Amino acid sequence: MLVPLRDRARDRWASLLPMIGVDSQFLSGRKNGPCPMCGGKTRFRFDDKEGRGTWICNHCGAGDGIDLAMKVLGIDFRELAERLEPLIDDAPIMPSAPERSPEDCRSALNRLWSEARLIQPDDAVARYLKARLGLTTFPRCLRIVDHLRYQDDVPSYHPAMVAKVSGPDGDAATLHRTYLTHDGRKAAVDIPRRLMPGKVPDGSAIRLFPRRRG
Repeated sequence: MLVPLRDRARDRWASLLPMIGVDSQFLSGRKNGPCPMCGGKTRFRFDDKEGRGTWICNHCGAGDGIDLAMKVLGIDFRELAERLEPLIDDAPIMPSAPERSPEDCRSALNRLWSEARLIQPDDAVARYLKARLGLTTFPRCLRIVDHLRYQDDVPSYHPAMVAKVSGPDGDAATLHRTYLTHDGRKAAVDIPRRLMPGKVPDGSAIRLFPRRRG
């Protein structure tokens, strides 16, 4: 049975990608840096989670090693496979970047939630929720941070709605951020809605209203 290319290339992307023309300067994984696709100076990070060649860019989105190679080189999957086949078996296995620990994720979530405050009438989130959902009273799972950093080539600060994402058991799983203007519209940034790191169980949601029983 033929093993899929994705599985055969696992833990080898950091060595394979430079072999086929993706400059190794983009693959350090230590911090955000230049994007090989859009040219942004601090938008891209090659995090190589689970050895899958994963990456994220604030403008281009996210994907794995196959996605990155096809986008950077401008080729389709068939051509990529033809380039990789002679190289995979000899490509060195590289240790993947360690994932952020659950403790670090939880600490970041707690810091952001503590920084956020309750929504007040006429603040940016109140205006956003009134225009979008017609809300004039606000559930406690939503808060506001008046000046939250948005990371891009030139970092900026915006009001942001912070929403608690709860699992099916009701426990908090992570936080969701929506960057806004002061008058309650989505901020003019590439990705105005962002989920914080952390595992999100199936059935999780931002619960604006109490769950019905029975």
